[in-house]
Amino acid sequence: MKQNELLLNHTFRGYSGKMIANYLMSFMGTIIDGIVISRFLGADAMAAFQIVMPLTMLNSVIALMFSTGLQTSCSNCLGAGRVGEANSIYTVTMMGLAPIALLFALGVGLFATPLATALGASGDSAYLASEAAGYLRGVAPALGLIVFMPAVTSILFLEGKSKYSMISIACQLVINVAGDFFNAFYLHWGLLGMGLATTLCNLVGIGVMIYGKLNSKGGIGFTRAGLAVKQFLSVLKVGFPSALDRLYKTVQTFVVNNLLLVVATGTSVAAYGVLNSVNNIFTPFVMGITVTGMTMAGIFFGERDKDGLRSLFGLTLKSSVIISILIVAVVMVAAPVLVLLFKSSSDPSYDSAVHALRIIIWMYPFYSFNKMLQDYYLGSNATRMTYLVSTLENLIFIIAAVLVLGKLFGEDGVWYGFVVGEALAVLATIIIIAIMKKRVPRTSEDMLFLPALFDKVQTTARDWSAASIGEVNEAASEAKSFMMELGAGESDAALMEQFIQDLGNVITRWDDFDGKRHYIDIRMVGIPELDENGNPKDEHKMETWKLRLRDNCKQFDAQKWNEIYHDDPMQYPGIQAVSQKAKEISYAYTINLNYLFVTI
Repeated sequence: MKQNELLLNHTFRGYSGKMIANYLMSFMGTIIDGIVISRFLGADAMAAFQIVMPLTMLNSVIALMFSTGLQTSCSNCLGAGRVGEANSIYTVTMMGLAPIALLFALGVGLFATPLATALGASGDSAYLASEAAGYLRGVAPALGLIVFMPAVTSILFLEGKSKYSMISIACQLVINVAGDFFNAFYLHWGLLGMGLATTLCNLVGIGVMIYGKLNSKGGIGFTRAGLAVKQFLSVLKVGFPSALDRLYKTVQTFVVNNLLLVVATGTSVAAYGVLNSVNNIFTPFVMGITVTGMTMAGIFFGERDKDGLRSLFGLTLKSSVIISILIVAVVMVAAPVLVLLFKSSSDPSYDSAVHALRIIIWMYPFYSFNKMLQDYYLGSNATRMTYLVSTLENLIFIIAAVLVLGKLFGEDGVWYGFVVGEALAVLATIIIIAIMKKRVPRTSEDMLFLPALFDKVQTTARDWSAASIGEVNEAASEAKSFMMELGAGESDAALMEQFIQDLGNVITRWDDFDGKRHYIDIRMVGIPELDENGNPKDEHKMETWKLRLRDNCKQFDAQKWNEIYHDDPMQYPGIQAVSQKAKEISYAYTINLNYLFVTI
């Protein structure tokens, strides 16, 4: 069987499903806002809402930078077994976010009117300034909270505690929907009321998340040990490529808004807002898959697992392509119904909105490929490739195509510009990768950009996967032979063989307790003694051995373990012996997987 295939596919499907559900629910608030504003507050309100969108997107730039940086940094640490360092990074990041969130909320609330004017509510569109500023005043406190929420959500998912995030988002959704309709039919406070409803739902949401984090038994929490400013800066550095991508989209939205005001009308800006709202229904499916790829890539990168990264790339690419094709098929058929959510069929712009949606949706196969590359490269620490793909897609080709085609063909040219821009970005990226690799990329490995260290590790590492006791025993025997081939003593090799058999036996049979089929991945790495230059003194003699076991059982519960095995502590002598002899043992639970690292 192929290394990682069983557990990789099982984990990817489960984690991406939860991520899609999370993004769908979190985007649902924005979708409901779009429906209520467009259907009940009118085209002018929708245009004002769309005009201030770049500022709310800028807020998400900050939130995304820290949440992505925190998630990637912590996943790298967990993949390498450094749980204490993950705790330190989490603590420093939360402390650093507090003043940033406060300044953003105060700035937007105090300067709402000049900000609305600067974003496009001026000149012939000055009549939109009052509503736009009202929305900013109402939503300002929420923007401060939103800086924190994605970071907390990312850690809850990384710990396998996604249920608290889902409960939080469900509460936000209920309050947001109730608040929106109460404002539209009873308060009549316009966009100010919409902003206040968003603030209220975010207050409740962050409260639920904090409660869940404090009451969970997750592996990542606050600590006083090992705190350093450089950790905060490292999170910024890791998250910056993702934030830059979002910043480019903010610039892109600003350009399109103002271009439509020139080549069309304010009604076209409102239609663009409708398209963005419809887009929010489908984007979560792509994001759920690509962010899953990013998170798992971060863990595999921490493990220096090249085979796992290669398999993961192929799985993420295949899933992204399939979901994007399905999205195009659904929208081409259901476009009239989707637009009907936001506009009455008697609305003069209804037909043009349906027409525009059926054009712009063809960008999805190209968009999903670009998004997948950006997130995967970010997770695998190939940040320059993330910068490259993001810049080509969002700053250069889409904006250029929209401007050129918009000037030539008016409103339709703008919609076609998104499709052409995404396609050109894909083509340019593949050409650049071919030049860098000096060959046309044909396999997953041709698309990877990993340090040379990964190839060195492969020479002293071996991987196995198992789903039964027989397969565990076979892997344990091969692990013993592998260790002895690389110079390990027979006693050490036999001890590790017994340990793998004992623990693998427990893992694969744990379905007796929770009724679930379990898989285990086993990785053995020999680490040679290094000279002062960091090179192996003897490539055929290992100084230490590091064993990694990961499985999809429930989070390890020491109390339950003791309840089951307390009568016969020597039932698994290999576990007892290795526990006493090991130089280091560390445990982590992440993305619904147990990770055990043993160094002897």
